Amino acid sequence: MSFGGEDDAGSLKDSLHHMAVTNRSYWMSNSNTSTKPSSRKWHSFIGDQTRGVAYGGVNGGESFGDLWYTVRQTSTDSSWIWQKLVEVNTVATGRAGARSRHAMVPWRQPGVPESTWIGGFLFGGRDTSGNALDDLWFGRRNPNILPGQWNWTNLTPTPRPASWPSARYGHVAILDPGPRGANRPRVLIFGGRGQSGALASNEVWAYDINANAFYRPTIGTPEGTPEAREGHVGVYEDCAGQCQRTVYGNPAARRMTIFGGQGASALLGDLWGLWRRDSLPSDTVYTWDSMSLPGTQGTPASARTQMAGVHDQWGDRLTLFGGDTNGEGMAGGQTAEVV
Repeated sequence: MSFGGEDDAGSLKDSLHHMAVTNRSYWMSNSNTSTKPSSRKWHSFIGDQTRGVAYGGVNGGESFGDLWYTVRQTSTDSSWIWQKLVEVNTVATGRAGARSRHAMVPWRQPGVPESTWIGGFLFGGRDTSGNALDDLWFGRRNPNILPGQWNWTNLTPTPRPASWPSARYGHVAILDPGPRGANRPRVLIFGGRGQSGALASNEVWAYDINANAFYRPTIGTPEGTPEAREGHVGVYEDCAGQCQRTVYGNPAARRMTIFGGQGASALLGDLWGLWRRDSLPSDTVYTWDSMSLPGTQGTPASARTQMAGVHDQWGDRLTLFGGDTNGEGMAGGQTAEVV
């Protein structure tokens, strides 16, 4: 699904679209006559094929801290409604607040029915004054509270421990559920730009959900390491035996895949996989793998930043949409390619 964004003319959008990925891919415009969020970009959107939550973003000089829930009303994919969520928390008890260019990762607590739950972890971003943030939040909408309400939990310690990612925006985050059969989920964070405007390092951070703590995972002997970047796309891929590549002699390995973004001196069009062994106790060891294809195996996607991306597990493919091919801060480079 895709909500909002900026077109090639610099106009911000408030439209909601859904892509059906089968033996052919096509876009569906989801009709909506109800109240809906205002036009924006640099927001987050989490959800699935039947519902989603949009949070934050900017429109010109205005930053948003509102939350909107959308749900499909029929099985035709064309009728959706929006509902503005009310934050249960007061300012005193803690709200994530207005921000943009943050990363939000969907997560459902074990044992909670998928049909009644939507929520996720939020890290970083930029506040209304343009400051880079390093706070961590968990938010949820749960009918067991009250339909239409959202609850924030601030997971940020004060002071920050030594093992904590630096403030950043324009990074990516994905949920790695951990080895099959083991309750060891973690959130992986990579990239971004810091308070000074310099790129964050190319280090990987992992947030252990059970321990409520960040750590730097071990990176095994790599083919190489992707350079620091921001504005890239990152997706989680559970190969489940479907992946075309074998890693560690195990075709069922899992990975975070990143593509593109703005590097230190140029736009990037490279593709990398961060693989993890699917076994204990080596599940905290990751290895980078350059996955960029030679031209004889297809036409690579052009270098770009600020795009959206999703992994199609059954087709073992990364689908990209849009992006800026002129570089950050340059108008007129947005594309509408799906590759």
